[in-house]
Amino acid sequence: MTEPRLITYDRNYVLRLGGVEVQLLHFGNAHTDGDTVVYFSNLRIVAADALIGVDANPDFSSGGSILGWQTALRQMLKLDFDIAVPGNGSVQKRADVEAFKAKIDSLVTRASGLARTRATKDQFVSALRKDDSGLKLSESQLTSFYSELVSTERAGSMIRPSVASY
Repeated sequence: MTEPRLITYDRNYVLRLGGVEVQLLHFGNAHTDGDTVVYFSNLRIVAADALIGVDANPDFSSGGSILGWQTALRQMLKLDFDIAVPGNGSVQKRADVEAFKAKIDSLVTRASGLARTRATKDQFVSALRKDDSGLKLSESQLTSFYSELVSTERAGSMIRPSVASY
């Protein structure tokens, strides 16, 4: 028996398994800095682990990013798929992934507006605790998201949902 081969990649890697092409795609930080979308193009299926689901759960301590999540979902939705398999929960249709992305987009739009008006961290967290687009983010996650937006704005590259590209 041969030892499994360790494969590392930056953005993508293609495997062929029994006549099926399998693409491993990294679209950037989202849940963590190691999120991978596994795309079975022949089958029109994606497996996206924690990138999709009912709610967002960014792990900022492991490189998670809500701004990156938005970008990763946008890139994933460029793929031709009908079925999406999350790490937890039920299999989803493409429309479910689109609806989840709309929640992320809504959150980023609201949060970006608050950041542009120079809302304090407490104002930001309070406003988004009342309505985080149904994503069920914790206070700690909202605080980390605030830090992400502020540092992005200070770097001069505030990401606006309708313009950002990857």
